[in-house]
Amino acid sequence: HSISNDNPDLIYSNDPTGYQDAIFLKQKYSQAHLILNFLDIPWHFPNIEKQTQNLVNRFLYKADNVTTISHKVKKDLNQFLKKEIYEKIKVIYNPTKDVYLDKSIKKDNDFLFVGRANDPIKRFKLVKDCLEKIKERKKNIKICGQEDPNFGNFLGYVTDKRLNELYNSSNFVFLPSKAEGIGLPMIEALICGAFPITCTDNE
Repeated sequence: HSISNDNPDLIYSNDPTGYQDAIFLKQKYSQAHLILNFLDIPWHFPNIEKQTQNLVNRFLYKADNVTTISHKVKKDLNQFLKKEIYEKIKVIYNPTKDVYLDKSIKKDNDFLFVGRANDPIKRFKLVKDCLEKIKERKKNIKICGQEDPNFGNFLGYVTDKRLNELYNSSNFVFLPSKAEGIGLPMIEALICGAFPITCTDNE
């Protein structure tokens, strides 16, 4: 295949930031098949119901197919869609990072958190509250991502190679998200022999 805006067979947009350009391209090349992917509904945003309904009306109804990254997201989207559109949604999971089990790496780290630590949906506060109750383990968490929660050992962005090492060297990986469905760190942790810690209210 080749990637081109010139007479495409398939037009794909991964998230709302690219929907408008995808629609314009579809108008120009009507024979192309348009797929719009829907990542999630950030329920903590103000007026999110209105914003989501606007996205649905302006863009999703114009797509030949709509995909979501999990059944949880598909279910969330259901309340904004007509039944016939909802039934056509396909779930396509995001790919994991290129991680693998490396038994030569010593499990010398207790806890790991991967992601946006200051995003309310990720509920890092639960991690902090939990570890503060285990005082001798309080500092034994490594955090990688773009946001410093001012707690534990913050590493910032790391390379894929370093991330693989972190997963393999950790015993537990926290994923206490409020509304994420199955998060990739959970899958990546399992691949590398770490136990994911999640919450019963996270489908």
